Amino acid sequence: MKKIIFICKSFLLLAIAVNTTEAATLYTGDGVLSTRLETERWAINRARSAPEMEADRLLLTNSTPGGHPDYDVGEDINAPNDFGTTTNEWALWKQSKQPLAPNGLLNTASDKHCQDLARVGFLTHFTPAGSLFYAENASTIDRALAEGYVNTVIGFVENLASGSRGSSISYPVVGQTPISVHENLFIDSTSISRGHRQAILNENAREIGLGNVQINTINGMFFFTTDYDTQMFARRSTNHFYTGTIFNDSNTNNMYDENEGLENVEVYLWNGTNEATYYDRSQPSGNFAIPINDLPDGEEIAVELLNQTGGNVTLTLPLGYNTLGTRTLTNGESYFCGSFIQPNGITNIGFRNITSSIALRNIALSNQHICITFDTLGLATYVIQSSENLTSCFTKKNKDPASDASYKYSGRSEKDSDKLDPPIRSIGFNLQPFTVY
Repeated sequence: MKKIIFICKSFLLLAIAVNTTEAATLYTGDGVLSTRLETERWAINRARSAPEMEADRLLLTNSTPGGHPDYDVGEDINAPNDFGTTTNEWALWKQSKQPLAPNGLLNTASDKHCQDLARVGFLTHFTPAGSLFYAENASTIDRALAEGYVNTVIGFVENLASGSRGSSISYPVVGQTPISVHENLFIDSTSISRGHRQAILNENAREIGLGNVQINTINGMFFFTTDYDTQMFARRSTNHFYTGTIFNDSNTNNMYDENEGLENVEVYLWNGTNEATYYDRSQPSGNFAIPINDLPDGEEIAVELLNQTGGNVTLTLPLGYNTLGTRTLTNGESYFCGSFIQPNGITNIGFRNITSSIALRNIALSNQHICITFDTLGLATYVIQSSENLTSCFTKKNKDPASDASYKYSGRSEKDSDKLDPPIRSIGFNLQPFTVY
């Protein structure tokens, strides 16, 4: 009796048999960010993942002929336009940018500069006189160097912001929220060059330092709270990272908020059965970063998450600008959430860049066809079904919550992948029959 057995070959990671060990070294260079500052970093990285979608969300309009509605990220009142004047130039700003990894040295430099700004009560990119930390007139690059970081980034390197709130009853909790800091800097209405937006979207940057200092003052009968914030954009040598935020979207608003971070989830990278040199353990705010310099170019790298929190947790992982996936892990449970191809260039990778893994739900025989059903990160159910000529057919059974797309695969998409969130990546399913006697 002949049996037809189908093997599903896929670029997605179906299963990997490895033994998690402590062979890797814990990376500590990312430092510890407060939940406020991690909220800023998350918002910046979301904007970098889809700059045009961020511009549309914030209602920016590129009034230059040909700019609206597809290139609103190039909005600028200055002439000549600092983002360019043609679709080819705007397209460079519209492209997805690599996520920024946190860096402890840059965080220190940013925090100290915030203390200096709070002391003098105004914003300046050069260290004011009387600093306890740096020489007078030290630049952004100088301050990073003083902390041991040689910043070689090109372009805009630092954003500063301050904001105050007053009350006749008590000090407000914040002078400005971290989301308002990001949004105001991205809109950048007070800067003719839109330099703050250019810094956020600086394609040369790979790391970021963040600082915040809050002071309380009394003026007459009013209590004022003022926040000073610093964002430093940087890169050093050939360092690049796998980075992200481990959190649970407990209020289901499709974004990271303060106090949603999850601590003690370990992140490991695997090249086959070879563990990467470094791993990281999420901080209380959820931030992590893993150097990937020594991983071989062009190789598939699997991403493993290990729950060491002491209890059950539900992880929220960004798959696109608005699209989030979820996965619940018991204490001590490990999960391979996906894989990525190690870049040939010096580029950071994040959750939005990986191909999500899948979980097998069911294999069934229906009308002489093999149907394989699986789930992916709690988002949707997918079915692979063999057709009469034994070629594969891949159908997404329920719609992406971030779009009205319902699509079908036979090696390529039937819709424009740029319009989907997350964008369609190469799936490449191929059911190959062979005979067993």
